[in-house]
Amino acid sequence: MSKILIVAEDIQVGRGLGKFLTSNGFTVHVANQSSDAREYISEIAFNLIIVDGHAPDLSEIETFIPVLYVSEIIRPFKIHEFRNRVNNLLFDDFMRAG
Repeated sequence: MSKILIVAEDIQVGRGLGKFLTSNGFTVHVANQSSDAREYISEIAFNLIIVDGHAPDLSEIETFIPVLYVSEIIRPFKIHEFRNRVNNLLFDDFMRAG
């Protein structure tokens, strides 16, 4: 099961995305501060980080975890487009690791 960290400026949006991803079989953690995100990353081996809005800067975190910036998806986006982007990034990461 893939583990996803959502870092969202608006915690309600993060929780909404998290609820959707959880219902699709992913393990999800939501943070809205870079300090929370750093703590999660130090404790959990995530497969993907999703950043929404003007979330705190994570550039100082050295990681090889793929990152999906929701702002790069044209809005309004359909939720299945979001799920497809997530699945594609996870598959690409799996293929690189394998």
